[in-house]
Amino acid sequence: MAAMTQFRKYNEHAAPALLSFDDHLERLGAVLVGIGGDDDHHGGYHLSVSRLLGTSHQSDYSLQGNVNKPPADLRAACAIDIGRGTWGYHGEWLEDVRRRCAADELPDVAELIGDPDLITGAAIDGVRAMYAAASTGWEWEIYTGQGHTSWCHVGVGRAHALDETLGDRLFAGWGPDGPEGEDEDMDGSTKFQVDRNGDGVKEEVTLDSLIGWSVGKTLEHDRAFQLLNKRFTGIENALLRLEQLLGGTGDPRTVRGG
Repeated sequence: MAAMTQFRKYNEHAAPALLSFDDHLERLGAVLVGIGGDDDHHGGYHLSVSRLLGTSHQSDYSLQGNVNKPPADLRAACAIDIGRGTWGYHGEWLEDVRRRCAADELPDVAELIGDPDLITGAAIDGVRAMYAAASTGWEWEIYTGQGHTSWCHVGVGRAHALDETLGDRLFAGWGPDGPEGEDEDMDGSTKFQVDRNGDGVKEEVTLDSLIGWSVGKTLEHDRAFQLLNKRFTGIENALLRLEQLLGGTGDPRTVRGG
């Protein structure tokens, strides 16, 4: 876990790009877990360039590639760990960031790490966390490091450490109740282009036509599926809360945002 108390020891500071997250985390109810790497960190974006160059990790992966060259601030820690706090859309937001990275919309983001249960809403047997970066084609892969089971990680390219617009761009369109304005005018006739059969051929379908369809991997991260999931999750949560009020045995830990 990243520990900000290490800054003084190693003469480091948080990258201004990451400090631009502060107002957004407070607004959403998410929490800062840490930025500066503790003594258990021996590489990666939680450590500054100057700290890495003073160790045996002078060829660390976080110093490689155009996203890191030239480094804008030699003493800046360039990764942030974000806890869910009271924000029920922590994982959905991270998945949205990954999709935008894959579409080359966020070229200054270097890597993402998160709990699959937060990202997809379902745990994966034997998998504690997932990793995505340019090296994975911005697809989720099993993370081989430790932690990140209750918080997510965003690493910013060292060449972009001073860009204070990053927070506004990463959190644009997100509010305490999830994506803002996305489905205000959505009804059953809203149309989407989806690959229903997984053969690369997209067809135009309505939201209503998707109800009852067994959603496979081809639609796993499709916007239509996300909206469907949001609709049914709201119904499920309402029923759980009602059961709890009536003295039932519904587990409050399963209620999103509760």
